[in-house]
Amino acid sequence: MIAQVTPEFLIVVLAISVFFIVFMTIYQNQLTNLQQTEEELQAQEAAQRVANAINYVYLAGDGTSYDLIIVAPRSNITARGNFITAEVINTGTLFQFPLIINVTNTTINNSGRIIITNVGGTIAIN
Repeated sequence: MIAQVTPEFLIVVLAISVFFIVFMTIYQNQLTNLQQTEEELQAQEAAQRVANAINYVYLAGDGTSYDLIIVAPRSNITARGNFITAEVINTGTLFQFPLIINVTNTTINNSGRIIITNVGGTIAIN
């Protein structure tokens, strides 16, 4: 009787192990997808907020200033021409938002405080 229980026990343990390995693989893939989506949403939101702030400051006129805080630690945000571009570092995904003014090439701090000022019709980003 014991000789028969041992193979059955091994088959049950093997089946449980296979199920666990498949489950953990699926879980890990979903976790990676979730992290990539979160990084993309942070980059998209940050770029859109910066674009909206630049447009607001330009339209409000000379001397206007806007202070905002963004969080997009895994992205590169740049102002170039008539666009704000956010590139997600891990996936290479690009997001662009239009500007109503031509901005010289500027790399924007991807996490932290940004001050946007209109100085005589020219936008300064600090």
